[in-house]
Amino acid sequence: MTSLQTVLATAGILSLLYVVLAAMVVRQRFRNRVSLGEGNGTPEQEPLRVAVRCHANFAEYAPFSLILLAGIAWAGAPHLLVTILCAGLLVARFAHPVGMRLPMPSLLRAGGIIINMLVLITAAVTALALAL
Repeated sequence: MTSLQTVLATAGILSLLYVVLAAMVVRQRFRNRVSLGEGNGTPEQEPLRVAVRCHANFAEYAPFSLILLAGIAWAGAPHLLVTILCAGLLVARFAHPVGMRLPMPSLLRAGGIIINMLVLITAAVTALALAL
């Protein structure tokens, strides 16, 4: 498997996770009869707020990560580095929404955030090094 195929497989897996996260938002919207936003802040609508934030956090961080990973793979970054970063991104993006549903403090939530940030920083620095 080439580096670009590794990134492509990662993107495919993450796209399926994105659909699951979106479906969880839709399910909570139907349950709470909320068409927009996160509801009115009542405790019974907390699962809707969590679902919305899990989905939004994914949408905020996964695309940048994948763009950088594809870019460094295309630019010739070492295959092992790309593979490790893809694996880290997968772990991070699965850990975060699971951790969001656990009581605070959640090691999965924090770990997901930290790993995703490390992937972003490493990929960004690698991209800059390969571009210069």
